[in-house]
Amino acid sequence: MVAVFVATIFSLVVFELVVRVTGVDWRCLKKNLFYNDGYHKTTMVDPDPEVMFRMRPNSRESIKIGRYGPVTITVNSLGARGPERSRTPEAVLAEVRALVADGVLEVTLLGQNVNAFGNDLRGPGRPTFAGLLGSLDAIEGLRRVRFTTSHPRDLSDELVEAIASLPTVCEHIHLPAQSGSDRILAAMGRGYTRDWYLGRVQALRAAVPDIAVTTDLMVGFPGETDDDFDDTLRLVEAASFDAAFTFVYSARPGTVAATMPGPVAANVALERVRRLVSATQAQSLRRRSVAVGSTVEVLVEGESRHGGQRRGRNRQNVTVNFVGAAKPGELVPVQVTGATSTTLRGRAATP
Repeated sequence: MVAVFVATIFSLVVFELVVRVTGVDWRCLKKNLFYNDGYHKTTMVDPDPEVMFRMRPNSRESIKIGRYGPVTITVNSLGARGPERSRTPEAVLAEVRALVADGVLEVTLLGQNVNAFGNDLRGPGRPTFAGLLGSLDAIEGLRRVRFTTSHPRDLSDELVEAIASLPTVCEHIHLPAQSGSDRILAAMGRGYTRDWYLGRVQALRAAVPDIAVTTDLMVGFPGETDDDFDDTLRLVEAASFDAAFTFVYSARPGTVAATMPGPVAANVALERVRRLVSATQAQSLRRRSVAVGSTVEVLVEGESRHGGQRRGRNRQNVTVNFVGAAKPGELVPVQVTGATSTTLRGRAATP
């Protein structure tokens, strides 16, 4: 018994060190059998009162609770002690109202799958995520609402309509595709096909023409062939992503995928991800360049790494570096004069 106790304490210490070093709270990946969804800039946590918000060491400076700046709050998560759980709408609304009263203009709703918000809540009038967005939109003084991450399988027409019609909801969605091969998607257990995914992207762009669609893409999943990878490249071309997080599959002990046959050789996977990065970056540059010559609304976050400039994000969640006087927390119009695959640059527009 003593040995078991010591081993348990040692495991907890190692777990906490892993969280602090990597920034990823692995409890949130309990039901994630195939891949690590923790590449986003914030770490998901249980909504339990005793569990504090954790953020990755390399989090954006904007992902913090503080006056004026953007704030990230959790609406649902995969907990250490059970399946996905949603906070009540009342709790989320009360937190956002308090933040807005303190001067916050933008909030990001965070969940392992925000589209499934409310599915686990019982009783009459079960809430939906689109309904939650509508309630938030009615809060006076709140200027922007973002959310992440959305599972393509659960992206409803109701949510598409909410993004299109609610003024506070920003024109950006992160919609992880993972693969463009139906065979690989089925092996991953993703619950949708390539055509379903592209149909959801088409519905979003039809309803919100200026929406930015970003994604996650993986190469090297067990059994992935050259044809499967080519399907992913074709998906990239068809979806015309604004940005993509690309990564190579790595086996994780204890997962279903780790026991699947057909491991992809490391050199093959690396060559595939190189080609994928090249394709997505070229696509991102084309998408960003469309903004050149336009004026965009930027929520200022602070000083840019480029000397003498300011930095913020537009409604499509793109970093904008610009010349001009502006304080953190201000919403300023910026005339876009240039673009890279990841950022925009410009100057504060004169009244």
